[in-house]
Amino acid sequence: MAKGMQRRTVLLGLGLTALATGGHRLALAQSAESQQRPVEGGVGGTGIIGTLQKRDELLVNGLRVAATANTSLTDAFGRRAVTDLGTGHSLALVAVQADGGLNAQTVSLFQPLVGPVEAVTQDRQGFSCLGVEVAVEPNAPLLTGNGRPFRLRPGQRVAVSGAWRGPSQISASRIDLVEDSGPMVLAGVVQDENDGRQSLGSLRLILPSAQPRPPAGSFVTAIGQRSGPLFITERLQPGRFPGATTPLERLSVEGYLEATNTAPGFTIAGLGHSFDEAARVAPLAGELALFVGPYDGDFRVEFGLPLPEDVRARGTLLASLPDAFAPEGAISTR
Repeated sequence: MAKGMQRRTVLLGLGLTALATGGHRLALAQSAESQQRPVEGGVGGTGIIGTLQKRDELLVNGLRVAATANTSLTDAFGRRAVTDLGTGHSLALVAVQADGGLNAQTVSLFQPLVGPVEAVTQDRQGFSCLGVEVAVEPNAPLLTGNGRPFRLRPGQRVAVSGAWRGPSQISASRIDLVEDSGPMVLAGVVQDENDGRQSLGSLRLILPSAQPRPPAGSFVTAIGQRSGPLFITERLQPGRFPGATTPLERLSVEGYLEATNTAPGFTIAGLGHSFDEAARVAPLAGELALFVGPYDGDFRVEFGLPLPEDVRARGTLLASLPDAFAPEGAISTR
């Protein structure tokens, strides 16, 4: 693995109380404009993809979301307790307006990699897992199951919270040491290869015989085992928001831009959310930013806010944002 991996960060985070309820159908971008974009299934209320900034509350990119008795929390393997969450975890939430605030309906713990550490850089700021290069953000927690810090070593089984920056690169906001063995997880955007096969990250996907082929450009969570350059999938979960059945009107995402060959020339890395042709996002290329705007099959982003790549500094900045649609420092993308 290259020693000087470029740092990038969690594709997460949404925010701002200007997020509205109602709406339009979500879709995921495909590589060719002439193809119909795969639909992710609608989401009712407010969709949130972001990094948890406080352990004692659902504070995601400055947006406080209340967990209720009806809130469902899951990861790739099933149900989890809200008390399992901690600072730096990357989440995908569905919330609705209630009593002047937001109540979480579903919360998904988004860990794009669960698997063994394959190699560690000399400065211990990066490692490889499932063929993917992982850069550890400044102040990202590295914790065991009992909350103690640990040092990365080859052979450890870890769960990585973070964001894709390219097809085989992730920026990590948190690393959890996993004590037990079990299936591996690879979650991101499916790509079609020239030979007709499909890949996820740097590995070729081998699907179960009864599994329909996912559309290129769609987001999936693959659960299975690595075998050399192959990922042998035992189970495939489509979509960013499990269990959602109703539309979402507005979307806001914290992440990095990835260049594409379709207008406007960028998409959000690892999510598959495609900007509409009129979006002016080029000034935000190469840096972490918060993107906010409606989503109706295209992400009609209205502004982007540059963000620091340090987990702690980013949390401090986002927690201080006023209840305004476009905060100070935001760049208009219309």
